[in-house]
Amino acid sequence: MSAVVPDATLGSAGRLPWVPLVMLALSAASFCAAFGVRGALLVTFLGMTGVAAALVVFATITGTAGWGAVLTLCGACGSLTALTTNQGVSLSMEKLMIGPFRFRSARPSTPFRLLGVTTLQMVVFTAVLIAAVPCGIRAIEERWGLHVDAPASVRWGGWILVALAAAVSVSAVVTMASRGRGTPVPSAMARELVTSGPYRFVRNPMAVGGIGQALGVGLAMSSWMTVAYALAAAVVWHLLIRPVEEADLEARFGDPFRHYRSRVACWLPLPTALIARWSRH
Repeated sequence: MSAVVPDATLGSAGRLPWVPLVMLALSAASFCAAFGVRGALLVTFLGMTGVAAALVVFATITGTAGWGAVLTLCGACGSLTALTTNQGVSLSMEKLMIGPFRFRSARPSTPFRLLGVTTLQMVVFTAVLIAAVPCGIRAIEERWGLHVDAPASVRWGGWILVALAAAVSVSAVVTMASRGRGTPVPSAMARELVTSGPYRFVRNPMAVGGIGQALGVGLAMSSWMTVAYALAAAVVWHLLIRPVEEADLEARFGDPFRHYRSRVACWLPLPTALIARWSRH
C-alpha cells in the first residue's frame, strides 16, 4: 500500500499564508456573482485559475498540498462552467476548430492509403493520450501523495477493458477507411455516411474505444486521477465536440444521418424505442 495520508489543506501556515485570504476574496466574488454583479464571475474564474496554477506548482515541487491542488482545479473548472453558461459567453467550437481540427471531407484516395493514414493517426493518438498522458498523471499522483493501490482484480479488469476498447477502435478505424473513405481526423472526415461495423451499435465507436482505453489504463495503473481524466475527456467530447461533429454530418448527409441518429445511440447500444423517446426531450 503506497497511499500517503493526503494534506487536504490548501496550504499550511508559513508556507502559503496568502491562500486563505485569496479564497475568502473569491468567495466574496462568487457571492456577488450570485446577485448578478457584472464581472464577478470573470474575477472568480481568473482568481481560481491563478490559485489552482500556483498550488499545482507548489504541490509538484514540495510533494504536499496535493488535495488542495485537486480541489482548486475542480473549482477553476466549475467557475469556467458558470462563466460560459450564466454569462452567455459560450465557447464557439466552430471558431476554435481551425487548421487540422476544422471539419471537412477527406480528399479522394484509395482505401489502402486511407487505412495507412488512419493507422498512423491511431498510433499517435494511443502513444500520446492513452500512454504518455496517463503516465504523467500517475507521476503527478505519486508526487502529490494521492496514489492508492487498487486490488489486483481491478488492475486485471483494467487490462481487459483496454483490450476490448482497442478492438472497438481498430474495428471503427477499418470501417471508417473502407466504407466511409475517410479518417478519424476532423480535416479528413468520411465522404460516405458509415452505418456498418461497430457503427451499427453506437454512433461514435472511436470515442467509445478511446475513452474505454483511457479508463482501462487508469484502472490497470491503479490511478484514480487517470480515471477522472478519462471521464472528463468524455464529458468534454460529448458536450463540446460531438454537437459540432454531428451538425457537420447532418449538413452533409441530411435525412439519412437524421434517421441514423434517431435509431442508434451515442455511447451504449440501446433499444430504438428508448432512443426515440429521449430524442423528443
